[in-house]
Amino acid sequence: MTTLQTLHETFAELERRADVMAERTAVTGHEESAPMVGLSPADQRGRIIRRTPLLAAAAVTVAAVAIPTSLLLGRGGDVHQATTPGRSLPATVHASVVPRTTTAPPTTRTTRPTSRVVVPRSPAALAHKLRSALAGSATFTWTALVPHQPVIGGVLTEKATGRQGGFDLQIDLGTPGDKAFCEDAETSHCVISTLPDGSSLSVGHESVGGSGELYLVNLVRPDGVTLLMHVSNLANPKGGGAVLGDKPPLSINQIVTLLRSRVW
Repeated sequence: MTTLQTLHETFAELERRADVMAERTAVTGHEESAPMVGLSPADQRGRIIRRTPLLAAAAVTVAAVAIPTSLLLGRGGDVHQATTPGRSLPATVHASVVPRTTTAPPTTRTTRPTSRVVVPRSPAALAHKLRSALAGSATFTWTALVPHQPVIGGVLTEKATGRQGGFDLQIDLGTPGDKAFCEDAETSHCVISTLPDGSSLSVGHESVGGSGELYLVNLVRPDGVTLLMHVSNLANPKGGGAVLGDKPPLSINQIVTLLRSRVW
């Protein structure tokens, strides 16, 4: 028999005895005491058993015994609250498993710096970029067509075939969303298209001076960088000078690849 069961039965017995005394009091109209022969009335009054002190004493006794056993330690130090038999056991949470409220560190947003588009601003800088983009596939001589501006022209020689021809090239930083254009739409065959990266591209060719042939490529990138190049088999790509070859030194596809180089 457990300690709690013993306490419960003791308390029940005390209540039963108190109820018997109450019934006797109800019948006689006063609190009844057992016959006490040989005792004076004062002593008899002191020996009267009353219901209220009896219940109070019983409650104090039960509380005194129950207090040490109200908390029972289970395995691992978990605390369990004891209850009267027949009553449900309240849920108990050990202090070690109480969820702690944590504050997440403040989120810091990293702002990536916006890349600034830089284009050549002088004839020499443009010539340097062209040489890098050709990557040794061709050589050229050049001169500035517009003083202090990234516009150059000269003669280009393709290494694989040895063909020569005049060229001009210019670069500028326009407005994002601009479209490529065709020159001399009435005399040239020109097509405008949009590349997968969003660039606008126009390619065209036309006959110049009877035996001359001219290729035109205009590329406008999404960031607004605009490149325009003419290549011809004549010394002057706009239709002047001697004929230097049967065809221009670079094909239209080669020019497109050149202008789409990451060098720019």
